[in-house]
Amino acid sequence: MLGDSGVGKSSIAQRYCKNSFSENYDVTIGGAYMQQTINIQDTIVKMHIWDTGGSDRFRSLVSMYYRDAVAAIICYDLTSEQSF
Repeated sequence: MLGDSGVGKSSIAQRYCKNSFSENYDVTIGGAYMQQTINIQDTIVKMHIWDTGGSDRFRSLVSMYYRDAVAAIICYDLTSEQSF
């Protein structure tokens, strides 16, 4: 998951993987890892989800998280054109 700081990457990942939501906002330092297992056409798929820190100081680390990835979710804040 990629995007600027504060756009909701952690909230989306936490809702998807743990079916929970927190009203408290904690900055992700570097990256956070979560897993989710799903069934696609009778095949079990284990997804490894990296929630990257959106702050400029973590930009150099982001490529380490998405290396060998087969998908990316790019997040932005609809109320902030700058985050797009």
